[in-house]
Amino acid sequence: MTILDITASSEIASLREELNGKAMAGHGLTIVESRIAAEKLRLIGALVGSMEQELSVFRLAEAGRVGAAVVEQLATDVLADPQGKVLRPDFGRKP
Repeated sequence: MTILDITASSEIASLREELNGKAMAGHGLTIVESRIAAEKLRLIGALVGSMEQELSVFRLAEAGRVGAAVVEQLATDVLADPQGKVLRPDFGRKP
């Protein structure tokens, strides 16, 4: 398994199968196995945290693009008169 093959869902399923196999066989977890399972859960948590952060960034970027389009449309509506002429603001400069 490469780093690109690791997903939170596959790691959770793998750990669940491992623990379920031990339970079905009537074996408990040793201290070492418990520590390994805990470390796997920690790593899965870190993976999920990274995925959540990436999704959050993507959502913010998408909202920014939508917001920019709305602002652009509002600005265009304000600066154009009904005949389609673009009105230039007069900041007091004289030609």
